[in-house]
Amino acid sequence: MNCWALWALLNFAAWAEPAEPAEPTYAQTQARADVETIVSDSSKPYLQARARLESHPDVAAPALRARIDAVPAPGPSEHRRLLGVLAELHRPEDLPRFAKALRRSVVNADPGAALLEVAHPWRVLLLEQGPSATSHLEALVGDTALPPELRAVLLTDWVGLQPAERAGKMVVLIGRGQAELERELRRTLADRARRDAVAAQSVIAATDAALDAALGDPPDDKEAARLPALLRFRARVGADDGALVDRLTAVATDDSARFGARVAAVRGLGALDPKHTSAPLRALARTQLEAATTGSQHGEILGWLSLRGLPETDAGALTESFSLRDSDAPRLASLGYQHAPVQHADLWLPTALGNPWPQVRQAALERVAAPCSSDTIDLLSTRGSATGVGGDTDRATARAAVSGLGRCASAPAKKALRSILVNADGDIELRAEAARQLARLGETKPVVNLLRSRPEAALARRLASALRHAPSSDPKMDETLCAYVELTGPVARAAADTLRTHHDGDTNPCAE
Repeated sequence: MNCWALWALLNFAAWAEPAEPAEPTYAQTQARADVETIVSDSSKPYLQARARLESHPDVAAPALRARIDAVPAPGPSEHRRLLGVLAELHRPEDLPRFAKALRRSVVNADPGAALLEVAHPWRVLLLEQGPSATSHLEALVGDTALPPELRAVLLTDWVGLQPAERAGKMVVLIGRGQAELERELRRTLADRARRDAVAAQSVIAATDAALDAALGDPPDDKEAARLPALLRFRARVGADDGALVDRLTAVATDDSARFGARVAAVRGLGALDPKHTSAPLRALARTQLEAATTGSQHGEILGWLSLRGLPETDAGALTESFSLRDSDAPRLASLGYQHAPVQHADLWLPTALGNPWPQVRQAALERVAAPCSSDTIDLLSTRGSATGVGGDTDRATARAAVSGLGRCASAPAKKALRSILVNADGDIELRAEAARQLARLGETKPVVNLLRSRPEAALARRLASALRHAPSSDPKMDETLCAYVELTGPVARAAADTLRTHHDGDTNPCAE
């Protein structure tokens, strides 16, 4: 066969083979029909229609928008369906619809509705659009018609969607606006910076620039007003290279600086690594405590904050040096007792319990720990009684005394706890605290026995919850709690929670 014949044969075969039909164009008519299916169906045709719409976004988007804007308007569920499909097309021009739907659903919600749940579907639609939604989230965060708790959640979303290299742009809002939202911004933005090195670089650079303006010579008045917030935020972000400690120390020790800024600087030092901050905090504490002895309230507060930022050893030495346990200022006296020598409680506890300030007495009681002398146990037992002579008039302080008996952990201390537990005339909260301490020490028998006697519901609920602190369960405890689970109400729920604490999720101790 010559070449011409071969050529003719090949071309004849090509002509003879039928061509595959071209895929028909997806037209507006089909798109409108699929949109109606989306509105009216929920079975297989719905899924097929949705798949076709999502596969042809250029045609589907106008059809979906037209149906959303039609008169009469689609109902709430149909409207949500249509917006859900529209969101899958990821068209930036549709973002205002999602933001508007979120705002309208919240503002028009029924009284008593859980607004975070109402906003959730629309919030998800915005989040699915990624960084392009940031400007709309920003507008919602600033919308005072929305409740603060929802704006705080949206603020977290806004920070999370912000490109890392632009995270520093948000520092301009630190120290401005509503206090609750501003605190949430500081927390969320600092967390983002700690997780993302690029975001951290952007945030730190912006914050340091704002601090330079606030501390300049002369300072920028607008920036100076937000200096405390900037200092707290910068310390929270961390990443110290030495310059941050120097800057915070300079503000903390500057007598001409605003007091709020000095407080923020001292707190900032306390939040950083003690290896870098102990020396300046010790020096600052000495200076301010000396001022406090002459009646300076600023010295009292700054000295107290400095001590709180120091490690135990350093703070304890300074509290002894300045005899803070004898201070007339309750915050300093409380701090003095927080660092009192545990092994010599007999020497300082009686004096502490004579202090007129409840917070001072409570701080001293919270310092008590084993080993405890018989005199100390007697003092704790008396103070933890709401009915006997010598019981503390402040309930929180009396509860601290009962907790102290638990830390003593000796046989006499356990006996005192049992006495408080079974005292039918005693304060219910103190009896509950005694139950918690006994359970924590593994002494569950007296708690279980009292629970088996079916006391009033308020006490029974607390006893059932107290058993959650036991190291482990035993058959008698399980049997007692299971008997309560069969009932209804708060006691049954507390008993069930305690059983879940002690048993694996696949084990049901009440089955037999």
